[in-house]
Amino acid sequence: MECDSEKHISALHPGPPMKDNPEDDKDDGGEVSEMSSTPVTSKCTEICANAKRQYSCSKISPVIVYPNGQRENARKMYAVLDEQSNKSLAKSQFFHLFNIKTAADPYTLKTCTGITKTAGRRAANFMIESVDGKIRLPLPNLIECDMIPDDREEIPLPEVANQHPHLQRVADKIPPVDPNAPILLLLVREDHRDYLRFLWYEDNDLSKNVRDYRMKVHVFGNSPSPAVAIYCMRRAAGEGEREHGFDAKQFVVRNFYVDDGLASAPTEEEAVDILKKAQKMLAESNLKLHKIASNSHEVMKAFPADERAKDLKDLDLRLDDLPLQRSLGVLWNLETDCFTFQVSQEDRPYTKRGVLSTVNSVYDPLGFVAPITMQGKALLRELSTESNDWDEPLPPNKAEEWNRWKNSLKDLQHLQIARCYVPLSQSSAQRRELCLFSDASTIAIGAVAYLKVTDSDGGSLKLSKCSHSGAKPTGTGLSAENGGSSHPTVRVRICTMGVSTDLGGEMSLVTAGLVFMRLLLAFGAVEDEAPVCQILGSSEFPLLSKEGEVMIGGAFSIHSKISQPPLSFTEKPTRLTCSSVNLREFRYAQTMIFAIEEINRSDFLLPNISIGYRIYDNCASTLSSMRVVMALMNGDGWTVGKSCSGQSAVHAIIGESESSSTIVLSRMTGPFNMPVISHSATCECLSSRNEFPSFFRTIASDVYQGRALAQLVKHFGWTWVGAVNSDSDYGNNGMAIFLAAAQEKGVCVEYREKFHRAEPEKLLKVVEVIQKSTARVIVAFMAHVEMNNLLEQLTLQNITGRQFIGVEAWITADSLVTPASFNVLGGSLGFAVQKANISGLEEFLIKDFWETDFKCNETNNMADAANCKENHDLIELKDYDGDVAELRMSSNIYKAIYAVANSLHHILKCSHSQGCDKPVKVMAWQVVESLKQVNFTIKNGEQVWFDNTGATVAQYEVVNWQRGTNGSIQFKPVGYYDESLPPGQKFVLKNEDIMWPGGKTELPVSVCSGSCRPGTRKVLQKGKPVCCYDCIPCAEGEISNTTDSNGCKKCPEEYWSNQNRDACILKKVEYLSFTEVMGVVLVFFTLFGVVLTLSVATIFLINKDTPLVRANNSELSFLLLFSLTLCFLCSLTFIGRPSEWSCMLRHTAFGITFVLCISCILGKTMVVLMAFRASLPGSNVMKWFGPTQQRLSVLVLTLIQVLTCIIWLKIKPPFPFKNMNHYKEKIILECALGSPIGFWAVLVYIGLLAILCFILAFLARKLPDNFNEAKFITFSMLIFCAVWITFIPAYVSSPGKFSVAVEIFAILASSYGILLCIFAPKCFILVLKPELNTKKHLMGKT
Repeated sequence: MECDSEKHISALHPGPPMKDNPEDDKDDGGEVSEMSSTPVTSKCTEICANAKRQYSCSKISPVIVYPNGQRENARKMYAVLDEQSNKSLAKSQFFHLFNIKTAADPYTLKTCTGITKTAGRRAANFMIESVDGKIRLPLPNLIECDMIPDDREEIPLPEVANQHPHLQRVADKIPPVDPNAPILLLLVREDHRDYLRFLWYEDNDLSKNVRDYRMKVHVFGNSPSPAVAIYCMRRAAGEGEREHGFDAKQFVVRNFYVDDGLASAPTEEEAVDILKKAQKMLAESNLKLHKIASNSHEVMKAFPADERAKDLKDLDLRLDDLPLQRSLGVLWNLETDCFTFQVSQEDRPYTKRGVLSTVNSVYDPLGFVAPITMQGKALLRELSTESNDWDEPLPPNKAEEWNRWKNSLKDLQHLQIARCYVPLSQSSAQRRELCLFSDASTIAIGAVAYLKVTDSDGGSLKLSKCSHSGAKPTGTGLSAENGGSSHPTVRVRICTMGVSTDLGGEMSLVTAGLVFMRLLLAFGAVEDEAPVCQILGSSEFPLLSKEGEVMIGGAFSIHSKISQPPLSFTEKPTRLTCSSVNLREFRYAQTMIFAIEEINRSDFLLPNISIGYRIYDNCASTLSSMRVVMALMNGDGWTVGKSCSGQSAVHAIIGESESSSTIVLSRMTGPFNMPVISHSATCECLSSRNEFPSFFRTIASDVYQGRALAQLVKHFGWTWVGAVNSDSDYGNNGMAIFLAAAQEKGVCVEYREKFHRAEPEKLLKVVEVIQKSTARVIVAFMAHVEMNNLLEQLTLQNITGRQFIGVEAWITADSLVTPASFNVLGGSLGFAVQKANISGLEEFLIKDFWETDFKCNETNNMADAANCKENHDLIELKDYDGDVAELRMSSNIYKAIYAVANSLHHILKCSHSQGCDKPVKVMAWQVVESLKQVNFTIKNGEQVWFDNTGATVAQYEVVNWQRGTNGSIQFKPVGYYDESLPPGQKFVLKNEDIMWPGGKTELPVSVCSGSCRPGTRKVLQKGKPVCCYDCIPCAEGEISNTTDSNGCKKCPEEYWSNQNRDACILKKVEYLSFTEVMGVVLVFFTLFGVVLTLSVATIFLINKDTPLVRANNSELSFLLLFSLTLCFLCSLTFIGRPSEWSCMLRHTAFGITFVLCISCILGKTMVVLMAFRASLPGSNVMKWFGPTQQRLSVLVLTLIQVLTCIIWLKIKPPFPFKNMNHYKEKIILECALGSPIGFWAVLVYIGLLAILCFILAFLARKLPDNFNEAKFITFSMLIFCAVWITFIPAYVSSPGKFSVAVEIFAILASSYGILLCIFAPKCFILVLKPELNTKKHLMGKT
């Protein structure tokens, strides 16, 4: 599928690995021919395969493949379409499918990972066909290779195409993914290899002929090349991190733009080390890191001359000064380690084109001279409003201002910007502050960033600046005050910077430019540095806390509603107030305390270390979550001393419950390597180790739950469902996974709606959609808060009878269980985390917690009493135990605490006998690295470990909302899903235990269209999903023998569809048989003709000596009667089932017998004619027509036909043939002519004899005789010719057995015509008028 777009980035086409001797490489980048020293070379340049994962940048398409001429053996598979390989490849499975057992031949495989010598079988003479059957092509010769990528996630999907506007027109043509079709082929697109061709002189010699070359690599001028270069560099860095280290990877990823890198190192040794590591790492991916330049002579000496920058190769580093270098378009003075600028002094015309060229000649990506360039850009914009053409002179009123600005640019070469503002390692800094300012005016917009770094002395400040500016877009109206400035005067604490450089007397315009920064930046007064580090704002205090030697933080939504005070912006806002206790979240906090207390009592885990906790309530608010994160890292102290850098308040954080809040938490703690372990944040987006390197979770990612939901829906045959999700990271990502999996399984979604808990209008719309929908099954991928809101509305509007499919976030939430909720959610199915089976937990939640950790009684002091009063709503839960039996996520909290404890146990080198190392000083990054290695078993037997994404294995219970015998609502397990089990055992359901909505035991049906019975096929309804279709009966000759068939398949040639179109039955074989009516009639007339002929022969035999018989040449008459008998009998060979012998006999017997018959008649005619000629005086003709001559003429004429038939039978005889063209539903069994020439030669010969006989008889019709036989011969030949002339069109137009009947009819009609016309008058006289049988009468002498 081609999109005909130029918007895509091309795939990478790296060549072979670098050679040890770079001088051996050719200077030009093209290729003239493929060179190989081995039998086969495959430049699989788009395929990067290794032992871990196979990746392809190519297109993957479904195809049908089969051996040429064997369409019935067709197999469906996927093929990778590659533009850069020179051979087509096939996996070993392809050779097994088609049972190809040829010997393996050696070949060399060149990929971007290196050169491999291997061997493989060959396959040829195959056909490839598109899945719609419209395109069919011969497949190139294939080579066996198992390094073809098989990442099915790269197979194009219609929904992905719909995300790109230029692909939407072809999205409906992309077929859904076939899970049963493997990726087996890599096919070469030869036409795509010609996209980067160019003409150049042969061997780079200008005196030789121009030749056609093709690029082997991406060229710099190609549009996608910069993006390709960046990707290639980062890919190489990612793959080389394990061997060459994280610092080498970061050097490439963070410090390179396209192919230029710029970085700093604290020491020369570190600079050399990082460069050499990066060189080795990039060389493994065929990337050469060279053109090295440094402001240190020692660093330059560490590298050979050919690896230095071009103008540094021949320098004497001990004596010569280092020249200027260009880095990212900016000049770098290596000796002074400063950036400087050089502006082209080319005199450009005062036109739009000239002004634009001059303004763009100052390349300043870091914004060092933004105050200068901003003036030029503003002037350019003002001049561009004129209607002049690009090359017309601009108005003279601005010329003076333009020339003054242009002439001042040369003064920029005196400006030097120190490259290193902070000669202090970021890691050794005591304090770092990033200050950003931005402002706008009617002229321009601008932003500036300052990095403030405090060294170990705490007194010296080093500052760096980076700015960005641009002309304000036209067409935007801004209210202007005080001379047009739209920004208020703001007093902010910033640090000023002095640039230590000699500006000189000629830098007035530069100075003016620096003053111009006032329009871009909001500067304020400088204040003295505060003596201490203190929190700017109010402190956030934990809900529950306990001090310990190591601290674990917790963030839970113990309250689910938050009220925000009105903001007047005239006084400090009051604290946010929370309400509506979330019992489940409160149990999480209790479980965390239980696990910590259990570990503190343990003698085996952290034996002499006490763990404390700080548990915060974020009130289910992202805003509150940010405050909680800062409190967890900073603590609740008002001041922390002179430095703000130090140990965080906790060593790890447990939480949060929802994915959106967890993302906020992880993004804020990630830069500080603070480990975050969530117990229920399942969003797949959190699996990215690049974005969330310190995130872990004791629950599986939603990618497994989403697929399991699709499998559950498909299991019950629900192909028409509704989808509702929370408008959050959790809901949106989870629903996207489900929709993709559902599409693969053929499940259609009638609607997809989403809403946020703070959007009641959208909620009402969702309820309206549900009410109007026809889908009876609803997949609800929502957090329990949104589900509770939806449940309230559905209950109010009495919308029942829907089958809900739920997720772990709400399917077992006790907060949803109300007297009225079962009417809506009764019978719901969903996946839940397995129940917490932790000994001692239940007693702690109900009793011990309230006695030891949350004391609220009459003996409390004033501080505790105030805390108890503030949390009085929690005290109301003191004696409640209705939810304890259904605790599930609590086990994940328990696992998370033990994971942190085990990691600390490893870091502190604890042992049962000697305890742990003290004093305790554990860094957050140490905990992160230790968590990656933990693998332990908790006391209930569950094993805990984290995979490479920081998650645990997916294990779910399938629960069903049922009403118990006592009327209570129960979450009954009816199955399980375990990703760790082998395929076929992962998903198990007990259908007989499921209760459906309304208390029914029958499976609800949710389909857009009913099933199509066998014998019909599905036809999609226009404008509707693929699950909405009409059932159309299969056409004649086609069948479908399965339910819901997408298409009908044709029956084999000898078969036809039955009446129901669900089976192929043998076609009825039709031929002219002896038993059918037509056959019986023809046999009757055949036998009647034989009897009649024999009767005539008998009469002639009885009267053989009479004058009449003797006068009519009795010998030829008897021979004629014999031939007529054979003519009648030969028609019988045309009746019955054709066989090889009958086909040869019928045509030859017909031809020979009729020639014999016509020869006899011709002889009789010649005798009559010659007899009268001989009676003339002097005639001597009769001696040539005596009996011997008559016999000989009949023999010769018949022998000619016999020879013709023999030749016909010898060369290409008639044969039985199954004619399937006339009728589709039946087979006409007939005799094919073999050689039409032979058949028509026989007929033409008979016709010539008949015409000759007719002409002679016609000439003799008026000869004097009472019984002139020529008259009767004339009539017989006339009938004969008429019959056979009409036979030809009738024979050609008659289908099937009727053509045989026409031929028999012609034989019988012509035979009867001859018999009756010639012999009937004679028999009349012989039988009825014997008195006329006298010589006198015959001579006319009566």
